[in-house]
Amino acid sequence: MTETKRIAKWDNIRLLLIFCVVLGHIINYVERDADLLNRIYLFIYAFHMPAFVFLSGLFSKRAVRGHRYDKAFTFLALYFLIKFALFLTRVALSREAAFKLFSTIGVDWYAFVIFLFYLVTMFLQKFDRRYVLLISVFFGCMAGYDLTLGGQMVLARACSFYPFFLLGFWMEQDTLLKMSRKIWVKLLGAAVLIAAGVVSALYYDDLEWIVPVLQGFSYRNLD
Repeated sequence: MTETKRIAKWDNIRLLLIFCVVLGHIINYVERDADLLNRIYLFIYAFHMPAFVFLSGLFSKRAVRGHRYDKAFTFLALYFLIKFALFLTRVALSREAAFKLFSTIGVDWYAFVIFLFYLVTMFLQKFDRRYVLLISVFFGCMAGYDLTLGGQMVLARACSFYPFFLLGFWMEQDTLLKMSRKIWVKLLGAAVLIAAGVVSALYYDDLEWIVPVLQGFSYRNLD
């Protein structure tokens, strides 16, 4: 199966995740006094970004294995395009805006980290997967202790989410599709989502501290 062949299931999943991203940003920018919105926000961030990064890794195989640097730099170009567009929009609306080329916490961060993931994976794919995953998880955990990595080149998020990109890159689409058709996998997936929803609804007050961690930022609220 080639990556150019479109499969409706992947499109449907991406549509759902895009909806979650939009909903999460809407909740983030409105007054979050309502308990219901807070609980929905926690539930969304429990899964949607790792899933998005996993899918990006899943569909990166052709470009990464073929060392298609042009594909990687497409994401870098997208990063700059979004960054300049956001800067001009802020200037037009408020007449003042700071422009920091390689520091961001806005929507452009995702394009930049995918650019980094492509380049890093092109280099690391020749090494033993076990050690690569172990080291990536280690750096993902350690990055949370450095408060300076939050916005600077989105390194905290890059380190935090890279293991999910690797898992997607290593997973074969055929294998994943076959697994998704099994009844026990569907039941397990539904059970996990329901459990996450119940935990988010009932225990948000105790778990509010974990939201920055789920977003890929530092563990600044763990003290």
